[in-house]
Amino acid sequence: MGTPALNPLLISPYLFDLHQDIIDQLNPYFQVIRCMNKDSHVVLCGQISVYNQDVPYPPPIPEDIQCILKERNITRDRYQLISYMEKFPDGKKQLETWVREGKLKNRETVVKGLENTGRAFVDMMSGGNIGKQVVKVAEVTR
Repeated sequence: MGTPALNPLLISPYLFDLHQDIIDQLNPYFQVIRCMNKDSHVVLCGQISVYNQDVPYPPPIPEDIQCILKERNITRDRYQLISYMEKFPDGKKQLETWVREGKLKNRETVVKGLENTGRAFVDMMSGGNIGKQVVKVAEVTR
């Protein structure tokens, strides 16, 4: 069956401090960087999971990985929508087409009742939702 992958986010901070070298070796992100070609690019996204944590951005990396990035001219850049505003209308049009064609489906977590707004917010902030967190307060009538 093999050894399960180690998730550094689920490890006790004490274990993380004591065995940082082992965790760095098993980190999938670092494993990928070790296999990347010269002049490659890494897009940093999905940082919402650490919004409420006191961690630096971009995330720190071990010295050996820093050397690989420098030697192979691999860049790490954050993805920000505001960097591509001129492409927004075309992108929106394409996404709408895919939704109509059933090629793109959204998933959301729906909680019913205004009285459950607090719980929905806490769930969203702790990763308890899938996709958009929605609080449904009434049925739409036409």
